[in-house]
Amino acid sequence: YRKELTNPHGNLHGGAIISIVDTAAVQGLRTIFPQGPYLTVDLHIRFKSPSRSSEIFAEARPIHLKGKFFKTDIKILDKENKLIAEAEVKSFLPKWNERQIVK
Repeated sequence: YRKELTNPHGNLHGGAIISIVDTAAVQGLRTIFPQGPYLTVDLHIRFKSPSRSSEIFAEARPIHLKGKFFKTDIKILDKENKLIAEAEVKSFLPKWNERQIVK
């Protein structure tokens, strides 16, 4: 938590949350395809509640769509487990090969 990442109301800025979502999507994808690269092609976010928490957490669940495209569902939670935001990130993995998947 840093003051410069808050909006005028003292809540974590939406742009900072979006950056966390994008980073969480990559980390989720790394669990199944560690070598990357990972290219975000679409990101949708739904803000559920403001956060002034000093700690927030991201949960990422990557799902293979088709070919080299993946969708990662993200939840952003505060330390009290309150839902701050939900997001869906679509990514393109140019070097994806199902034979290289981590099991």
